[in-house]
Amino acid sequence: MNLCQRIRCASPVGIPADATAARSAAGSGLKRRVLTVMVLVPLLLACMFLLPGPGWQLLTCLPIALAAGEWAGLAGYQRTTRIAFIGIVLASCLAFVVAFSPMPGRRRQVSRTIRSIVTPRCDAR
Repeated sequence: MNLCQRIRCASPVGIPADATAARSAAGSGLKRRVLTVMVLVPLLLACMFLLPGPGWQLLTCLPIALAAGEWAGLAGYQRTTRIAFIGIVLASCLAFVVAFSPMPGRRRQVSRTIRSIVTPRCDAR
């Protein structure tokens, strides 16, 4: 048994037998990524420039939550812990949206409270 056969047996995904199959597999993945970018970049730019501030902030919470779920999976969290972690991250994002959105009333108080927690105090005595 040569080295390529050993690798093919040990690999869970398998290795193409010839270079042509490997190139076509790599080319289709690259093609899919380029097409995805061609669709998502204009959509992202349109959302960034056409949505109002709070709308963009809320939309940004979605990839943050997806990234939190991915990270929780990589960290080895169980299902319930992962859901709780995503919930905490989403609650934090939404609190920042409420705090830093230009809205009158009680939200201004929440904004001051969060800013006082986030920004360090420098008391000169």
